[in-house]
Amino acid sequence: MKLLSQNSKFIHIFGATGSTWTLDDDHIVTGIEKFTCHLYGVGPRVKQVDVAREIKVKNICGSNVDLRPGLSIDLSTFPPCRWVLAQHTKRVNLQVCIWRRAVDHFPEIPFPLHHGYHVTEAGKLDPHWFDGDVIPMVLVDILEENGNGEEITDEIHTVGDYDEDENDEYDDNFIS
Repeated sequence: MKLLSQNSKFIHIFGATGSTWTLDDDHIVTGIEKFTCHLYGVGPRVKQVDVAREIKVKNICGSNVDLRPGLSIDLSTFPPCRWVLAQHTKRVNLQVCIWRRAVDHFPEIPFPLHHGYHVTEAGKLDPHWFDGDVIPMVLVDILEENGNGEEITDEIHTVGDYDEDENDEYDDNFIS
């Protein structure tokens, strides 16, 4: 709240959120990205969350980004990457649009597909977290070598490698 009270431009950006079903307005998306950088303490000069993430990594690991074994990094202190933030912003925009139409008797609400959600093979609606690779291929190349020339690709998991557990406690409660 303090950040919002100090920057009225962010109030206008959040006020414009939910005015349309799609976020075609790049002004809103870039504004939310700038706000996120401020929120994680790397703004105002940094305006892109991916750059903010890089700065946070360099602050923790040092300028040479030494990924030494045993280094503990709390990823919750990092801002989301641009791909994740974009999908989250779509979900927020959809919900705000619904709330803005709460006074209408029969509002026309689009199906959440392409608004930050996707339908699983089981027919369930789940958040669409991001588009693209789980981790950059440059980092995969670094992780594939453990220093002894041995490949450790079995330990690198991507979204495609994930098999949904049929006993997942959240699956049955997601859509009622």
